[in-house]
Amino acid sequence: MIALILGAGCLGPADTGDRTIPVTITNDLPATQGIQSTPIAAQAPILTPSPVPIYCPQRGNESSWITLSPVSDLRRGDPFEIRGETNLPVGEHVGIQIYEASFHPHCKCCYDDDLRAVATVYQGSSCNHSFAISLDSTNLRPQDFLVQAQYGEGDVVSSNQLFTLFQNNRASTAPIQTRTVGLPANTSLTLDPIQDVKQGEPLVITGYTDKYAAILYSVRDARYSPDLHHPNAGELAGGIMYPFAYGEDPRPFSFRFNTSSFGNGGYVFSLDSPCTGESVEKSFTIIP
Repeated sequence: MIALILGAGCLGPADTGDRTIPVTITNDLPATQGIQSTPIAAQAPILTPSPVPIYCPQRGNESSWITLSPVSDLRRGDPFEIRGETNLPVGEHVGIQIYEASFHPHCKCCYDDDLRAVATVYQGSSCNHSFAISLDSTNLRPQDFLVQAQYGEGDVVSSNQLFTLFQNNRASTAPIQTRTVGLPANTSLTLDPIQDVKQGEPLVITGYTDKYAAILYSVRDARYSPDLHHPNAGELAGGIMYPFAYGEDPRPFSFRFNTSSFGNGGYVFSLDSPCTGESVEKSFTIIP
């Protein structure tokens, strides 16, 4: 009986795990115990991939070619850029021409809209060479245009793109800061003085006319003689302009040129109105 009582005293309720177990916290554990962080130097290095070299194929006897990038539609007065690629050598010149895409009946003193410019070939970021030129749509009439890039005089290499120029009802885009005020309505073809600019800076040319007639314009190297009807090697840009009116008389006009492709030296800007017999020109300098 005593044995049964003593045995019963050794039996108690089952251990449910809810008892509080005292834990001793110590800070003097050896460095080899506990969780260790991996030193930064031991982490896997971040590898930066090396640039993949571009191996351009030998051109050999490949025929010359030109491609034009698409030209976005724009509003009259917006600047725009024409770009393309070619296998022509660096330093060669690609002629840029803009034509009216549709035929228009000619009237007296009217010409088809036309814009000419020269782009220089440079080393692009790929195996192909590139060319680019910035132009101004202020003096083009709203309609569809054909852009052509071409090279050579005999076997012409060329590429074409279409774009649309929409009407612009904003006020005249002729820059206010350079415009002459107080001119009489019968003012003849007039050019404001042209300021010298540094290469790469925008060149702005402004003037007035009292007649709505076609005006031929040209920017040429001063070392060449003028020939607006038959552009020569000294011309960097040229074309036909119709001054547009916003209730102003005489009508203002403006030209904006990117001078990045202009070398240092003297230049001449010429205007010629075949119908009225008027012509005018001004000189300016591109300075370093």
